[in-house]
Amino acid sequence: MRSQNIFVIASLFCILPLVTIQPQIRTGLFSVGGVGSIGIPVWKDDPVVFMDDFGLGLGFGGELKINVTRFTQLGGRMIYQTFRPDFDGMKEEIEVRLKEGGAVEDVHGSMIVGMITGSLIQHVGSTGFYLTAGGGYYLYKSGKITFEMTQIGYAFEHEEELDTENGYGFNGGFGLEKLISRKLSFFIEGKYHHVFREEAKEAAKDVGKASFILLVTGLRYFL
Repeated sequence: MRSQNIFVIASLFCILPLVTIQPQIRTGLFSVGGVGSIGIPVWKDDPVVFMDDFGLGLGFGGELKINVTRFTQLGGRMIYQTFRPDFDGMKEEIEVRLKEGGAVEDVHGSMIVGMITGSLIQHVGSTGFYLTAGGGYYLYKSGKITFEMTQIGYAFEHEEELDTENGYGFNGGFGLEKLISRKLSFFIEGKYHHVFREEAKEAAKDVGKASFILLVTGLRYFL
């Protein structure tokens, strides 16, 4: 009997830590969160613009979620995402146009995407894994890409406007969420975003669509 009691107690000590890291989800529970993100362009336009001229970028944002059932949630999220231009590729392209006697000394600028998205989140039982899909509105703001150049000893600047209009899009992906206390959870998530931009402005007529992957991680606090 004593050995059985020892076995039960030992089993509880092994099981309890596993139980405490599972998401404690119940209907009507709100949570707020802060997120950090890495954006990876994946769309190849025709003509190619977004994927070839921009690379990895960092972002940040916040979210609000509500549980509608034990394992189903609705969420809203806002993210301020940047994409770093491919400065080396841009420099090479401009230097080809300049031909002999010309050089690009510096390139600076960035693309910024502000996104407001809503999603349905479906957890796979109590595993911590979940699937998510939704849509949103994407606000593009690129500003200017500035090239500082020299040509036959003369220094000058060249600017290219990359502003575009905004557009609607959809997203989908999966993630993993684990509690680190009764009120706080950690999550990591990967999502594919495809944006159907409105007709681009004249200065950016070649930039009509964009797709990218967001790798997001953050903390959620349960209210």
